[in-house]
Amino acid sequence: MKQSSQEIVHILTGAVVLTALGVFFLWAYLVPPSSSEGYSIIARFTRVDGITTGAEVRLLGVPIGTVAGQRLDPENNLAYLDMTIRADIQLPMDTTAMVLSDGVFAGKYIKLDPGGSYEMLEPGDRIEFTQDSVILENIVERIVTGAEKRKAERDAKNGAGFE
Repeated sequence: MKQSSQEIVHILTGAVVLTALGVFFLWAYLVPPSSSEGYSIIARFTRVDGITTGAEVRLLGVPIGTVAGQRLDPENNLAYLDMTIRADIQLPMDTTAMVLSDGVFAGKYIKLDPGGSYEMLEPGDRIEFTQDSVILENIVERIVTGAEKRKAERDAKNGAGFE
């Protein structure tokens, strides 16, 4: 009898823990990030693979904002990222935006490199200079294709491959 009551306690404890975890995950998913004071800017890219709403925007490696949204312009096939930047950060008009990755298995973020202009971006302005997302699979494919080509050339030069 004592063993079955302990099992019931363990089951109830597990149910409470799972319910609490479910509530936390649901809250994290449904509650939008707090809209800290800041201003919005836009950047236009031809590829934004891996960037999601909420991705970090960094300046000199320091998070200064987030990607607030993304949209596609079907007329010119360009992706637009709306970014919210902290109000205390001023960016020159010639700032560059790049889509970068934290690593092979990590997420992507927007890196901003400030330019030298004395004129600053205003809320709603667009960053004109952008560098698109680099797709790791394309780089690996180029490396493999190049290696195969060099091997085939070396084999042909050395007479290998003939039986």
